[in-house]
Amino acid sequence: MRRPDNDGTRSDLVRSQTEVDRLQERCKALEKSLRDTREALRSRDMEIEALKRERGRALSRSKRGSASSMRTATSSTHHAHHKSRGAADKDDVDDAELDARHRSMEIYMTRTDSWSGAQILQSVQDLNSEILQFAASAAELCPFGKSIGITSLTKSSAAALQDTTARLGSNMARILATKDHSQDPLLVQLAVQACVVTCIIRALSSFCIGFPQKGDTILSQLYSHIYVA
Repeated sequence: MRRPDNDGTRSDLVRSQTEVDRLQERCKALEKSLRDTREALRSRDMEIEALKRERGRALSRSKRGSASSMRTATSSTHHAHHKSRGAADKDDVDDAELDARHRSMEIYMTRTDSWSGAQILQSVQDLNSEILQFAASAAELCPFGKSIGITSLTKSSAAALQDTTARLGSNMARILATKDHSQDPLLVQLAVQACVVTCIIRALSSFCIGFPQKGDTILSQLYSHIYVA
């Protein structure tokens, strides 16, 4: 009777050790994610501080320019007075443009910080749904004729093929141009999805500050593999 109890205890210990190992790996992953997030926040804070310093220098230059214009106006002719007023107006316009630029950049740098993780995931899911619906609608609206081959393409079709090749690779572009998709447009839908995603990645990369290097490298390698294959 004692041996079955020992076997059960040993099994429980093995399961407990497995669970502990899994939790340790999870803890390591969370710690690394926390470090990456801190690095991203540090980079963002440096960007914001640089913008504040630039704005402060611009305001100082504007104040010095306004003071100099006032001194010149008191000792110059009526014509010089009008000229100095024009310079002051230009400084005010430059200052307003700098403020507008600063506010527009703050929108991109602070709006996502107020989102929760669930809101970000929901936004990504909504974007994926829009891409899928757009690709399906585009495939339904486009008429498919008999393939004429790459050598018989028109000038506009050749330009479109070249643009598609730059996004999806030569193999995918060749299949799209030479195969008949009238019966099954699934491949066309996948190609449209890939093109839209590529454009979105290029657009969002301009606002991605402090993206973790490891994740960026893995995604770049994955895209390069798909592009070549």
